[in-house]
Amino acid sequence: MLSFILFSLLFKYCSSMATINPEIKNQIIEGFGTSTAWKGPCSSRIFKQLYGDLGYSILRIRISEHKDSPWDGWHAEVPNVKQAKSYGAQVFATPWTAPANLKVCGQDKSCPLRQDKYNDYADYLQSYVNYMKQNGAPIDILSLINEPDFKTDAYNTMNFTPDEMVKFLKTSAKRISGTKIMASESYGYSPATNDAILNDPQAAAKVDIVARHGYGFHFEPQTKVHQMGKGFWLTEFTADGQDWKSVMNLAKAINDCMTKALCNAFVYWWLHENTQNMMILDSAEQLTPKAYVMGQFSKFIKRGYVRIDTNSDDNNILISGYIGGQNKLVIVAINIGSNSINQQFSINGGSALYTSLTPYITSQGKNLEKQLNIKLNGGKFTYSIPGQSKIKIKMNIILIFYLIFIIFSIHINGETKINLNKKYQTIDGFGASSAWQGEVSDKIMDNLFNKVGLSILRIRISEHKEISWDGWQVELSNAKKALKYNALVFASPWKPGNNLADMSLSKSGTIPSNKYNDYADYLQSFVNYMKQNGAPLYAISLQNEPDCASTDWTSQQMVNF
Repeated sequence: MLSFILFSLLFKYCSSMATINPEIKNQIIEGFGTSTAWKGPCSSRIFKQLYGDLGYSILRIRISEHKDSPWDGWHAEVPNVKQAKSYGAQVFATPWTAPANLKVCGQDKSCPLRQDKYNDYADYLQSYVNYMKQNGAPIDILSLINEPDFKTDAYNTMNFTPDEMVKFLKTSAKRISGTKIMASESYGYSPATNDAILNDPQAAAKVDIVARHGYGFHFEPQTKVHQMGKGFWLTEFTADGQDWKSVMNLAKAINDCMTKALCNAFVYWWLHENTQNMMILDSAEQLTPKAYVMGQFSKFIKRGYVRIDTNSDDNNILISGYIGGQNKLVIVAINIGSNSINQQFSINGGSALYTSLTPYITSQGKNLEKQLNIKLNGGKFTYSIPGQSKIKIKMNIILIFYLIFIIFSIHINGETKINLNKKYQTIDGFGASSAWQGEVSDKIMDNLFNKVGLSILRIRISEHKEISWDGWQVELSNAKKALKYNALVFASPWKPGNNLADMSLSKSGTIPSNKYNDYADYLQSFVNYMKQNGAPLYAISLQNEPDCASTDWTSQQMVNF
């Protein structure tokens, strides 16, 4: 038995291999964050550390049932929202209960909403949306209720049965506008409420984001959620304890949320609390290791990044990978074992793109510490991961910077003559793409198309026209912003709807020749949609990378089309 254990450990140390597959893409990431519920206005230092330095990108706030309370009223979260927004964060608001006059018991204690007050509750929520907007702190998402399936007398709550939640969505949610709607933030161990919503087409149509909490929740794929084009967020999780084990439990939970449940977002519970549990902040409001564990993800994995396929042959090494614009690649490796692992990594197709990496480590005594750069050899590298640690590996495409440096050095070291009489091509401009980036903020667009002077925006034609988080309306917003700066906007499809090609949802395929006219009509419908909504295109591309894409074209097929 002893020999077997030693061999097992030696085998792990010497031979552990992780494979990264950037071409196999999964869910789009919305971000990572925490909550200021019941915390009042938080300091600018805290927001800078979390949302600036560590890159948190989601804030959850509480809708108080006492609108005008001097210490707990709606005004208390306004400064928090403004600070989070200044760092580009998304904000969603959650009520724990309705005002007492709308509830069955008529008191500030746990009991259900009166069914004859459904419209009044919807109007109450809409008044909150309006209040925040009028006070310069607009929210992005409105949750209908916190944990409708959890009953307690410890604090003021309000319960919905699954049937009641469906009824509210069908009869009264239409009174809410100007925000996305989230439901149901169930406690976690029972899927009944979310299943009831998704199984009713009218109720499901009112919901943009399906949310659950991580208490007793089994991290498993939410197949129906994704099939219906809804976002899936884990909006509350606490790793109880103040020891390093609880820190690693949080790291594992985030990994499992991303890789097993296919979450689009992960939100930790409180900033801090008056217990022995370690939270994001300690009792002196200083960052704890859990803040940095969140930062291992949030600092580098930005909104719009896509989780990619990863595999590891060691159960103690948890690997997840993410890719963003311009092939920016992030790998998170978590060693939940007690022994150091000499981990080998292989990036499929990465030999030309990735030449070096920068590791960041969080372990006992180290908080997101930057390590020395490592050179890659043919898309492969080896890294020794300490026991019970968490590594962030950020890939850099340094070849681009190297070429710029060479060009610049030629100009400053040699003599350059300019011949104004010899002319070449006309320049249309320079630009960037917002594909898979979601709605880009006004600040970013102003920086790029005003201050930097970009003049071309490339947008993506989503194959899912109506999906709330990935539909045509997402790029419509980006196009309008670019057009304000007189930019040229062109659109590229990566693949058409599944009814036009011989392929499944996630695989490549070819458009049959008898579908060519349908595909042309599909592209024309996108042109019309953009024009009718105030964002006319300069050009439309027929297909992104037809020789290496999700829809394959031969040269002759393109000519025939």
